[in-house]
Formats: sequence, C-alpha cells, structure tokens
Amino acid sequence: MAPVAVSVISFFVYLTTLCPTVSFTDAGELAAVSATLGVAHPTGYPLFTLLGRLAVMIPTATEEIVRLNLLAAVLTSASTGLFFFLILVLQDSSVFSSKRAAQPKSLRFVTAGTTSLIFAFSSTVWSLSSSIEVYSLHLLLILVCTVAFISGLEEQNAQPVATSRYLLFFAFVLGLSFSNHMTTILLAPAFLYLYGVNLGFRKESLRRLLRLVPFFLAGLSAYVYLPIRSSVYPSLDWGHPVSFERFFWHVSGKQYQVWMFEGWDIAKKQLDYFVNHFPSEFHWVVIAVMIVGVFSALFSATRKMIFFSLLFFTCLVYSINYQIHDINSYFLLAFVVSSVFVAHGLLRLFQNVNTKGRLVVAYAFLILLPVAQVWNNYRNADESENFLVEDTTLNVLNELKPNSIVFTSLWDYFVSPSYYYQFVKKLRPDVVVIDKALLQNRSWYFLQLERNHWWFVERSREKIDAFLTELDKFERGVPFNNTVIQSRWTDMLNDIVTKSLEEHHVYADGRVEAEFSPQFQRIPCGLMIRFAREGEPIDIVVSKQNWRTITRETPVSADFRQYYCFMMVKNALALRNQSKPEAAKRVLESALRMDSSYGPAITFLKELARE
Repeated sequence: MAPVAVSVISFFVYLTTLCPTVSFTDAGELAAVSATLGVAHPTGYPLFTLLGRLAVMIPTATEEIVRLNLLAAVLTSASTGLFFFLILVLQDSSVFSSKRAAQPKSLRFVTAGTTSLIFAFSSTVWSLSSSIEVYSLHLLLILVCTVAFISGLEEQNAQPVATSRYLLFFAFVLGLSFSNHMTTILLAPAFLYLYGVNLGFRKESLRRLLRLVPFFLAGLSAYVYLPIRSSVYPSLDWGHPVSFERFFWHVSGKQYQVWMFEGWDIAKKQLDYFVNHFPSEFHWVVIAVMIVGVFSALFSATRKMIFFSLLFFTCLVYSINYQIHDINSYFLLAFVVSSVFVAHGLLRLFQNVNTKGRLVVAYAFLILLPVAQVWNNYRNADESENFLVEDTTLNVLNELKPNSIVFTSLWDYFVSPSYYYQFVKKLRPDVVVIDKALLQNRSWYFLQLERNHWWFVERSREKIDAFLTELDKFERGVPFNNTVIQSRWTDMLNDIVTKSLEEHHVYADGRVEAEFSPQFQRIPCGLMIRFAREGEPIDIVVSKQNWRTITRETPVSADFRQYYCFMMVKNALALRNQSKPEAAKRVLESALRMDSSYGPAITFLKELARE
C-alpha cells in the first residue's frame, strides 16, 4: 500500500499544476496524432500514440487535450510509486552485495517513501506530469525495466537452471520501452555490467540472453503500427514510413542526428546547463544527503556504485552532446540515479538511530525533505495558468482571412498546437499552416500537404517536382549542388506564393519572410506578415488580440516574448508610415507589457514622443 500512497499523493499534487490546455513544443502535435491515429515526429512513438488514443476515447466531459494531460499525470505518479518499489528492491537485493545492513523496517519504508516524494517533486519529473509528452511513459517504462531486471537476476541466482520469469518480463518491457523512446539504449552498459558480474558471459548465460530475444521483439512489435497506419495516408503522417528505408530513417531519428555530437562547445554548454540547473531539481539539503549517499556507496557498495555510475554517466555523456533547448527530459536517467543516492544517503545517516526519541527526530527530518522539494520547485512546474500557447494559436488563426495560407517557423507555440486545433477541434480548417523548415528539407511533407490540401501541391506541381528531384539527393546523402537546390527552392517558393495570391491571402511569420521574393509587398498583421501584389493598396489595421498573463518563464516563453515584441515594432513602424502615430504608440505599449525591457520598442516610443 505504501507505493500506492506515494502515487496518490503525487497525483493530487500534480493536479494542482496540470496544464488546462495545449502546452509548448510537441504537445499539440502529439495530442493531434493520438486523437487521429497519425504518425508522430521521429522516432514515431507508436506505443505512446496508441495509449494516448485510449485516453482520448474515455467518455468524459473534458476535452481531448485535458484527458491527455491527465494521462501524463497518471503515468508520472505511477512512476513515483514504482520508484518506491525500486528503492525497496535495492535494499533487499543480493544482486549488488550478499551483505545487508540491519535497519528497522519502519525506517526503510519511511526513507523509501521520502525519497520517492523527493523524486516526484524534482522539477523535471514534476514537469512531466503537467502536459502531454512521451517522457512520462518513458520514465515509467525504464523504472519497470530496472525493477524487473534486478528481480530477474535475483531469481536467476536462486534458480540457475530455468530462465527467470522476471527476466522474460524484463525483455518484453524493454521492447515496449524501445517502442516509446530510443534512449532506452542508455540502460545497456549498466545492465550488461550487472548481468556479467552476476551470471557471467558463459555459454549458458549467452543462451539465456538469446531466449529473451523473442520477448523483446514482441514488445518492440509496436513499431509495426507506423507503416500500417502510414499506408492509409492519415492527416498527420510524419516521415511517411511505409518503405523500409523511410521506416529506418524515422525510427533512427535520422533528421535529428545533425544536432548530435557537434563538438566540445555544445557539450560544454549543455554540461554547464546541467550543473547550474541541478539545484533547480533538488533542494540544497537534498543534494547534501545525496553526496552522503554517493560517498557511502563508494566505500561500502562497490557493485551498486559502478552500476548506477554507468547509468548516470552514459545518460550525461549522451545528453550533453544533443543540441536542443528542451534538454531536461534527456537527463531523466541521471535524475533517477541521483534520487537513488538520496535514499542511500538517508539510510546511511539514520542507520544507527535506535532510540525512540532519535527516531522521532529522524522521521520529522524525513517528512520535511519532500516539503522542501515542493517549496523549491512548485513555481517551475506549475502550468495551471499556462494559456500562452492557446492564446498565440487562437490569436493568429482568428486574424487570418478565410482560406489563407501561412508559412511559419514557429513550431513551439503555433505550428504544433495548430495541428491540435485544426485536426482535432476542427477550428479554422480552411487555413493552410505550412512549416517552412519541413517544406524546405523533407520530401514526405509534400505527401502530407497533398493529402490535406491537394490543390496547393497540384497548381505548382512542375516547380515542386523540380525541387524534389534535388531534395531527394540531399535526403539520401548523395552528392548534390547546393546552388541548384537553393535555386529550385526559391523558384518553387515564389511560384507557390504568386499562384496562391490569385485566390488566397498569403502570410509568413517575421522570421522567415526575408526568404520570399522582394516583389511581394509586406503588410504587418499582428503576429504575421501578409504578402500582397505590387501596387496593391495597403491599409494597416491594429491587431485585436487577447492575452492572459504569462506566469511561467521557460526558454520557449522567453522566445515568444522576443518574437511578439519584434512583430509589434514592425506593426508600429507600418502604422507610423501611414500617419497613425497614436495607433503605433498603443502597439508599442502592448509590446512593453509583454517585455518591459525590449530596447527597440522603448527607443521607438521615445521617437514617437518627440515627433
């Protein structure tokens, strides 16, 4: 019951910080893929997609995104209870040592519970519970793998003839874990070490590993979903993985490999972030206990120290060589290991507590540690008032003219959530939202566009085919002429806009509009810029937007503030040029309400005051 109690406590705290709508980055896309049974970005996440679909099908009064956010809270809280069970397994297991310290059962349970709640309220784990992402399921599966693996080795040592049932179960869950997230591979060095020191790598041990393979493949078979579902051309079909080549590209994350292992500068930057961010994960008092646990394991539990050090450093070395801004979730395994050492430190500190008075003091201290974690991390994890993504997406969509086309690079707070609102909520399905990076770099994206907006592709077919001929060389890694591919990209892009302007309004965000021909007039329209034919009369209208307070600062929300202010200055400049200084001032004031320190808006406002 104790693990269940930890999960329940975690879940009800998580509910207070749950995001009520679509959150940042991939949340909108993953929600749309789950609701429509599409194919998600690499590596596809078939297990998560199917689980998300089940969550969406639950008949409740809440909308789909809330059900999926609740799924994240359920999975994360289940992980906290499982972490409790892992701590107990580590305390009792002979896999690491035949010697077991004699401690009161009540103290072992209280330390396990305390550590589990510390782990539950570390900022990254807590953030997994707030909104839909694949990492909540990933955390649960790697913990199940770890518990099953250690239990399997324990059973195998006790019954060396047969293959342990726990090891068979471990192999199956390992396959499931790979079908959710490929960073499951980071478990391999530590698990192979522990397998070797317990069972050796004799012929029988190797045969036993082979017996696990069918169970592993059974779990991994969830990947069959990708080509099967892609073959019927769903509305969201990232990578179109129907051929073996495209399937391999997708599950191996080929398109993201360009951001990995780019050199020491990137590794140092991410390592500095990990070190500086660590106190945001764990309160300083918790870190002090963790250090005690590390030194205790170093001198008294060598095998355990090696096992968890391999997990920690394998995770760290891999993650610091990945150049993405939302890197915290890639450090998950390192945070799991850190929490294990907290448990080890607590047991070390209180192993000689044997009087009633001292036990009372110890228990009071243990209860205060999770409270310190909550106090330390609540603000960082709280998404209960995060309406930034919803407000941004709805403001943009509602401002666009009927049957508009918009080219954009704003994945984190517009493109991804637009998938949810357009494909799930059926809001503004007349608008064609085009991810500029995917249009420029991924041939499969044209298949998705053709599936959803056949006319868009058909009327520029000649230019598109000419571009795709060169893009195919780039994708396959064969020699290509950069000048030719860039020329065909420009020709295609301008042809699409020219023909679209005959029947549609065409927009682009302020960060990509420079890639379009200067022959098109630029008209700032709120967060987007509208293209117009040369000579078309221009009338700048002040954008009417509704914003709720941004309560949680993240790299993505900071980027949005910069973009918003950048576009408001463009709007203000256009208004001044049309002799509308008062309207320009109001726009600049709205920019400063979003970011009071934005220099260009401050300078421009001073210029208007002097005029």
